[in-house]
Amino acid sequence: MTEKERLDKIAELKSQMRSMLDTAVKEERDMNDSEQETFDKLDSEVRMHMNFFRANEMTPTVKTEERKIHDIFGENLRNAVTNGGKAKIEVRTNVNIDSTDVADTIPVLFQDVIDALTPALIIEKAGSKMLFNVQGQPTWPTVGDVEASWAGENVSLVDKDINFDAIRATPHRMGLKIKVSRRALNQSNLNLYNLVVNKIARSFAALLNKTMVSLTAVAQDAPTGVFVAAALDAVPLSATPTFKEVVSLETEVMAHNIELDADGFGAYIISTAMRGKLKTTPIEAGETKMILEGDLMNGYPVIVSNYMDANSIGFGFFEYSVVSQFGDFNLIFDPITGAGENEVKFVGNTEVDITLLRPEAFVIGQIPQTT
Repeated sequence: MTEKERLDKIAELKSQMRSMLDTAVKEERDMNDSEQETFDKLDSEVRMHMNFFRANEMTPTVKTEERKIHDIFGENLRNAVTNGGKAKIEVRTNVNIDSTDVADTIPVLFQDVIDALTPALIIEKAGSKMLFNVQGQPTWPTVGDVEASWAGENVSLVDKDINFDAIRATPHRMGLKIKVSRRALNQSNLNLYNLVVNKIARSFAALLNKTMVSLTAVAQDAPTGVFVAAALDAVPLSATPTFKEVVSLETEVMAHNIELDADGFGAYIISTAMRGKLKTTPIEAGETKMILEGDLMNGYPVIVSNYMDANSIGFGFFEYSVVSQFGDFNLIFDPITGAGENEVKFVGNTEVDITLLRPEAFVIGQIPQTT
């Protein structure tokens, strides 16, 4: 019996039951034993059909086989090598993966890349904001300063204009090419997946870190780092910077009335060479306390990166910088180009921008170059 036939049967049985009840009501009597027996049989048959639907609804439907993403990644990656053709790697935001859904793709979860990328970023340690999968063009409104003034009781006030403007993020293409030996393809699916995801994340992180703290533009089409403008008017430092000079960098920023959010904090960025100088220079002559002790200097955290100029000290409140990653990561797997070197390649592209909300929140101290 089909579902429609069963529903029609229920309607027919209920119609018979209503007819029997209507007859008894019209004749102003109860149903006799024979009628009651027939009514009960009809009611029992209705309940039987209704129970069929309840049972059918309670029966679990057969689910599509769910598989772990690293297994699908490894299998499809090896198939691409066997077939000898390039393949697109689909960077996904969803977690549920089924076998039919990814029959012809090599999936990577977007969140896995982010999780591997974020800890490696200087901006994460310094307190910058990071926006992922941005759609459209982020805009931060700005309002010009308005100055109040004193005036006599009957003196007219001078009109003050409020200037409204906006700071916008502009996408810049960031590409990467990473190599993986074919021998690595023989690893377990989990290890292979983690190897590729971590390589992708480290490549993006290295370029972002370099761009973020560089004192000059790293490329014509690259975003501008937070210290590029500050480096044009660097605060002079001694050949061996003093504690007073270190503090002066903070003073330089605070002189611009930088307002801090509750979760905002400043940080110094230095190279390993500068770190060595500051760790061995006392705060004052004869003191045992050094300018840099542990990971703190002048009460602020110190981040060490060799992407920072060796003769410079950067200081800033990084909450006034935002890194935006636009849209998806576009990744291609290429098993052909590096075949002669027994390598496979992953080529990726995405779009990123570094937006400086207040340039005066950052300063560079620099040891003048001697000629």
